Amino acid sequence: MELEVCVLDAKGGDASALVKAMNEGGSASLASCAGCHKVTVLQGIEKPGTALLLVEWDSVAAHEAAKGTEPFSAFAAVLGPHLGGGADVLHYR
Repeated sequence: MELEVCVLDAKGGDASALVKAMNEGGSASLASCAGCHKVTVLQGIEKPGTALLLVEWDSVAAHEAAKGTEPFSAFAAVLGPHLGGGADVLHYR
Protein backbone atom coordinates (compact mmCIF):
# COMPACT_ATOMS: atom_id res chain seq x y z
CA MET A 1 0.00 0.00 0.00
CA GLU A 2 1.27 3.47 -0.83
CA LEU A 3 -0.09 6.74 0.49
CA GLU A 4 -0.49 9.79 -1.73
CA VAL A 5 -0.27 13.02 0.27
CA CYS A 6 -1.41 16.30 -1.32
CA VAL A 7 -1.53 19.73 0.24
CA LEU A 8 -4.03 21.74 -1.80
CA ASP A 9 -4.46 25.50 -1.89
CA ALA A 10 -8.15 26.31 -2.16
CA LYS A 11 -9.42 28.89 -4.63
CA GLY A 12 -10.03 32.15 -2.79
CA GLY A 13 -8.90 30.46 0.42
CA ASP A 14 -12.24 28.62 0.63
CA ALA A 15 -11.07 25.18 1.72
CA SER A 16 -14.43 24.42 3.32
CA ALA A 17 -16.04 24.51 -0.16
CA LEU A 18 -13.30 22.23 -1.49
CA VAL A 19 -13.82 19.73 1.34
CA LYS A 20 -17.61 19.89 0.88
CA ALA A 21 -17.35 19.23 -2.87
CA MET A 22 -15.06 16.28 -2.27
CA ASN A 23 -17.41 14.88 0.39
CA GLU A 24 -20.38 15.26 -1.97
CA GLY A 25 -18.91 13.22 -4.80
CA GLY A 26 -15.27 13.84 -5.57
CA SER A 27 -13.95 11.40 -2.99
CA ALA A 28 -16.38 8.66 -4.07
CA SER A 29 -15.33 9.06 -7.70
CA LEU A 30 -11.66 8.79 -6.81
CA ALA A 31 -12.26 5.86 -4.47
CA SER A 32 -13.95 3.95 -7.30
CA CYS A 33 -10.70 3.92 -9.32
CA ALA A 34 -9.00 0.53 -9.57
CA GLY A 35 -6.24 0.28 -6.99
CA CYS A 36 -7.65 3.02 -4.75
CA HIS A 37 -8.61 1.94 -1.24
CA LYS A 38 -9.37 5.07 0.76
CA VAL A 39 -9.73 8.83 0.25
CA THR A 40 -9.61 11.35 3.09
CA VAL A 41 -9.91 15.15 2.77
CA LEU A 42 -9.29 17.46 5.73
CA GLN A 43 -9.33 21.24 6.05
CA GLY A 44 -6.22 22.89 7.42
CA ILE A 45 -6.29 24.33 10.92
CA GLU A 46 -3.23 26.58 11.00
CA LYS A 47 -3.75 27.32 7.29
CA PRO A 48 -7.54 27.13 6.84
CA GLY A 49 -7.24 28.01 3.15
CA THR A 50 -5.63 24.64 2.51
CA ALA A 51 -6.85 21.08 2.46
CA LEU A 52 -5.04 17.80 2.90
CA LEU A 53 -5.90 15.00 0.47
CA LEU A 54 -4.79 11.51 1.52
CA VAL A 55 -5.28 8.62 -0.90
CA GLU A 56 -4.34 5.00 -0.26
CA TRP A 57 -3.30 3.24 -3.49
CA ASP A 58 -2.04 -0.26 -4.26
CA SER A 59 1.00 1.46 -5.79
CA VAL A 60 2.19 4.62 -7.53
CA ALA A 61 1.66 2.69 -10.78
CA ALA A 62 -2.02 2.21 -9.86
CA HIS A 63 -2.30 5.96 -9.26
CA GLU A 64 -0.71 6.70 -12.63
CA ALA A 65 -2.98 4.19 -14.40
CA ALA A 66 -6.08 5.71 -12.79
CA LYS A 67 -5.38 9.13 -14.31
CA GLY A 68 -6.77 8.11 -17.70
CA THR A 69 -10.05 6.70 -16.38
CA GLU A 70 -13.57 8.09 -16.22
CA PRO A 71 -13.77 7.96 -12.39
CA PHE A 72 -10.53 9.96 -12.12
CA SER A 73 -11.84 12.50 -14.64
CA ALA A 74 -15.03 12.84 -12.58
CA PHE A 75 -12.93 13.42 -9.44
CA ALA A 76 -10.82 16.04 -11.26
CA ALA A 77 -13.98 17.79 -12.51
CA VAL A 78 -15.21 18.15 -8.92
CA LEU A 79 -11.88 19.21 -7.47
CA GLY A 80 -10.66 21.49 -10.28
CA PRO A 81 -12.96 24.48 -9.73
CA HIS A 82 -11.90 24.63 -6.08
CA LEU A 83 -8.13 24.65 -6.61
CA GLY A 84 -6.36 27.95 -6.14
CA GLY A 85 -3.00 26.85 -7.47
CA GLY A 86 -0.67 23.94 -7.67
CA ALA A 87 -0.47 21.11 -5.22
CA ASP A 88 2.41 19.25 -3.64
CA VAL A 89 1.84 15.58 -4.43
CA LEU A 90 4.07 12.98 -2.78
CA HIS A 91 3.83 9.24 -2.24
CA TYR A 92 4.91 7.31 0.85
CA ARG A 93 5.19 3.64 1.72
